[in-house]
Amino acid sequence: MDRYRAATAKLAVIATETIVDRYRAATAKLAAGSDDESDGVQQKPLEDSNCPVCFEALADGRPVVSCKEQCGNNIHAECFTQWEKSRRAMVAQVQLVAASV
Repeated sequence: MDRYRAATAKLAVIATETIVDRYRAATAKLAAGSDDESDGVQQKPLEDSNCPVCFEALADGRPVVSCKEQCGNNIHAECFTQWEKSRRAMVAQVQLVAASV
């Protein structure tokens, strides 16, 4: 365990050039924005589908959001909000650990 604590992090090499390029492309799309509903991937049907977070039916009348960039999968809006909060907390913890190394 002490061996890992003694290791120094080289933050400059964590993200490869490909990852940096894809990140820049993705954030440029977000910054440009789009009001056109036809952009991106088509939303998958709600019928016979369950939320991947709470496993309840998506066609239960609650608000739903979908992935428009890659897969078209659906998720309850409130479940997505909770997942996003936990994801941000996890990223903050990782950054704190990396900063203390």
